[in-house]
Amino acid sequence: MSLGKKFQRFKRFYFSLFVNSFQNLFPFTKTFFFNYKRNKDFNKILYKKKSVIKNKNNLDAINQFEFSITSQNNEDGLIEHIFSKIKNNRTFFEIGFEFSQSNTINLIKKGWKGTLVDVDVKKCADMKNFLKKKFSSSRIEVLNQFINKNNLNLIIKNKNIDFFSIDVDGNDYWVLKNLNTKNIKVICAEYNPFFKKKSVSIPYNSNFRYKNDFYFGASIIAIYKILKKKKFELIALDSSGTNAFFIKKKFNNNFKSLNPYKSFKKSSYFNKKKFNQISKSVLIKKLIKV
Repeated sequence: MSLGKKFQRFKRFYFSLFVNSFQNLFPFTKTFFFNYKRNKDFNKILYKKKSVIKNKNNLDAINQFEFSITSQNNEDGLIEHIFSKIKNNRTFFEIGFEFSQSNTINLIKKGWKGTLVDVDVKKCADMKNFLKKKFSSSRIEVLNQFINKNNLNLIIKNKNIDFFSIDVDGNDYWVLKNLNTKNIKVICAEYNPFFKKKSVSIPYNSNFRYKNDFYFGASIIAIYKILKKKKFELIALDSSGTNAFFIKKKFNNNFKSLNPYKSFKKSSYFNKKKFNQISKSVLIKKLIKV
């Protein structure tokens, strides 16, 4: 660790001690310090710079457009590239987010309108506060709700959606299978890379909660098959091996359709040995062939 980094860590440690001591002496200052930190966090997200996470992971031509601003990986660049090629009304619907990290914060910054849905109460409260402070005039709906295969269409109703993003860490396949895609142009779906090139999903469980054991969702092959039936084409898999992008066939003039077997990407977060270990552990659990 460099001397500069050691000094910064030293300053943060003693500043934290000072703040805690000050708050204990003067409890009314807790709100001030909380609001100060929260506003600092909001500004950090608002003015975050563009970066590229370099993953040499069986890249396709479209991966050259990747970059990240507020997305977890390089999704921001793919989203920007896709919508630079097709006519749209700048509307989105995202399931699964954090105020500091999502596939649509960068779209909100550009004036898009839409709906954000998450089961976590705190995440929804943080997002509402963020939008209220930084985008008070934006037309964004934040819903605190658990999504299942039966309630999503009721929430969407007849909305026209340019960009639909789903990351529910569980019943993704079953939700997509039941999704009415009539008014959706582009879908971004998280897939489970540890299921490799098998056509499988976890069984449907309306009460499923992810346990940080990599047992979740469905394989890219399973998601590809169900969206192919709904007349969507696979056009991108981000290089981290996390999200797949599909576009409705009638809008696919400007993109190359990908073969999910050839373009499959492993998770870039683990080396080959660890990836195979995790894969082996989840593939022996209960899965449904689809």
